[in-house]
Amino acid sequence: MKELIKERLKSVSDALLAFSLVNLCFIRTRWALFFDTDFRYYKHNSLTRETLLALGLNLVVFGLIGWRLIRWVRRADSRKLYRAACVVVCALLVLPVDFLRTYFFHVPGSEVFVVARSPLLIGGGLVVLFVFWHWSRISARVLATGLMICVPMVVLTFGKIGYYLLNTPPRHSARFPAFFPTPLPSVEPRVIWIIFDELDQRLAFSSRPKDTQLPELDRVCAESLQATNAFPPGTSTIISLPALTTGRYVISAKPAARDELNITYANASAPVGWSTQPTVFSRTRELGFNTALVGWYHPYTRLFMSSLNYSKWYPYPPYQPVQSETVLRSMITQIWSLVSPLQQRRMQIDLYQKSLENSRDLVRDGRYGLVFLHLPGAHYPGIYDPAKGVFTLTSFSRIRGYFQNLQLTDQTMGILRRDMEQAGQWDRSWVIISSDHWWRDARGYDGQLDYRVPFILKAPGKNQPMIYSAPLNTVISQDLVLAILRKEVSTIPEAATWLDTHQAPPAPSYAVMMLR
Repeated sequence: MKELIKERLKSVSDALLAFSLVNLCFIRTRWALFFDTDFRYYKHNSLTRETLLALGLNLVVFGLIGWRLIRWVRRADSRKLYRAACVVVCALLVLPVDFLRTYFFHVPGSEVFVVARSPLLIGGGLVVLFVFWHWSRISARVLATGLMICVPMVVLTFGKIGYYLLNTPPRHSARFPAFFPTPLPSVEPRVIWIIFDELDQRLAFSSRPKDTQLPELDRVCAESLQATNAFPPGTSTIISLPALTTGRYVISAKPAARDELNITYANASAPVGWSTQPTVFSRTRELGFNTALVGWYHPYTRLFMSSLNYSKWYPYPPYQPVQSETVLRSMITQIWSLVSPLQQRRMQIDLYQKSLENSRDLVRDGRYGLVFLHLPGAHYPGIYDPAKGVFTLTSFSRIRGYFQNLQLTDQTMGILRRDMEQAGQWDRSWVIISSDHWWRDARGYDGQLDYRVPFILKAPGKNQPMIYSAPLNTVISQDLVLAILRKEVSTIPEAATWLDTHQAPPAPSYAVMMLR
């Protein structure tokens, strides 16, 4: 009887060890769901029933698997199995350590790869491996003690899952306001404004590497006004997009709520809510045009719902790494999140594909007077292998990944153009192609940093190319869009004259923006 009780207690102890280890491995998921409130602005929904159920099922399924494996190792009573088990547990504990690196110590992954190749770290790893391999049973006791200390965290996790399941309403599809229940016929003029994130003028056009081909962008330039000295209004997405959409310089921006970004205009003493400001969307609506938007990073739908006829936005993957539409897909997403670098690229590919699909629908639809597309562009991480013409999860070089994504951006432009041509929209639409900021890692490529971004303006019909070399700041883009919609600008030469007579005031220092 005593032996039976003793065996039962060991079994319970092993179950606790297994669940404690699994709970630690899913620390990234738990943090994103229950504790990471700083990034509510960047997320769709922090909690849904599907995501909560997925986490509970992942913990139960992998906890039970781990428990049975521990029981098997104990019963086998093999020194080799003990050694292997210790090594496996140590490897799994790298996951919570990597989480701490990312969220608390803010050590970039690129630095980890550099350190990982150092002889000192390699030697230290071999020493640890030798210790765990040679003194496996002692090592197992040390690991078990540490895991038992973390058992209360398992109880806390399941408690939170239960609490939020009872207090989280069912998810329902977001509905967008139908200001035009009966679709208006095709309108003219029509503007397609495309912001390709982190598209750099110097490396995409002025000093493009010989092994990087961008035929679709070159094709657009061959019939457009191309500004060769255009500068963005800000240093980053969080600053530039408010500036571009309001037509005013913004020197700082900070999320205030899940549906508000506080922005501070240049020469202003206090911040204001971005959603409360007149924007290109509200002003376009006042002119009687339909508006549509596809974007990422900023929660455009929540910010500008009253000014848009259609809106679709996607979170930046690192801010919402563990959520999907169904329980099964959420489980898979959470499992992928155990390997954060692969998960980030997997979600970036999904973001790219979905945003392109939405964009294709909009550029073909002539009912929208303004279509605003903020697409991932060349932004990190690298997700495309142009040599094979496929997406990839293993492009970890920021330098190589940028140029690979640059070629994907070119293909994206080609897809959108062909869709517009087939729908008869290319020759009747204005198209603006630009970026929110330059490539910020360019110094790692050739030691140079150029603040210029592309600014390409295509008019309806057939046009001759024009190089516009005068300096301009793309903060004037909103005013140009409105001038086009009011038919104050009808041709490329008229656009060049408009740019000459509507120069933006000197931009605030980029250094000031970065400090803020």
